[in-house]
Amino acid sequence: MAFRVYPTWVNTLNKTALNTQRWQQEYFIDLSTDMAMDKIKNYCICTDYSTKREMPLDYSRLEGNK
Repeated sequence: MAFRVYPTWVNTLNKTALNTQRWQQEYFIDLSTDMAMDKIKNYCICTDYSTKREMPLDYSRLEGNK
């Protein structure tokens, strides 16, 4: 099984690809922007499967140890 991803900067798409790009935009995270970390933090949930509890993520690892 395979799927295609159409990032927001691709603009030469046929009708089917354009429809796919539209629904993908909500889930696409452009890592070249400053807002990327906020969007990642909103989507990421970390679960400790040994206790079945949600835990905060260590975002310092995602931010490059700033």
